[in-house]
Amino acid sequence: MDAVGLNAAASSVTSNMWQGDEDKFIQTFNVGVGEIHIADVEFDASSQTYLGQVSVTISDPQTGDLLGAVTVVLNVEALF
Repeated sequence: MDAVGLNAAASSVTSNMWQGDEDKFIQTFNVGVGEIHIADVEFDASSQTYLGQVSVTISDPQTGDLLGAVTVVLNVEALF
């Protein structure tokens, strides 16, 4: 996600391009450098699987300026 919560990259097609209103953005980028958000595991109807999400802020290593946030989605069922 970029600095306003728009998807900057995705590993698969998505119907939701703006993440700025979601906890994965609000609780990372809006809080600051080094923030981590771990979402509760939820059932995703579109993939018919239980997923967990971990999001972290991304910052410029030289200036510390916030650039955006990244979310990694984990298929919880694949872990067992």
